Amino acid sequence: HEKSGNEQFFTELSKWVFHERGHLKAVHMQHHKVGEANEPAIYRINDDLEFSVEIFEWSGTSWEPYVADDVQVQFYMMSP
Repeated sequence: HEKSGNEQFFTELSKWVFHERGHLKAVHMQHHKVGEANEPAIYRINDDLEFSVEIFEWSGTSWEPYVADDVQVQFYMMSP
């Protein structure tokens, strides 16, 4: 019988499920209003801010820099 693509798919899926691949961690997160240096306790809806973060991906043996150009950040209003 010819092999289908299922073996490769499930191999990659199991690596992800067991955190052997595709597991991300974010470190050194910093945020502040534009023009300021300190992180404020709260933000207002129309505040412009700067946000920086380092993202690493587990390669199966070590944490390596995550390379992507489509990372998104979403903020939630916790209390009105």
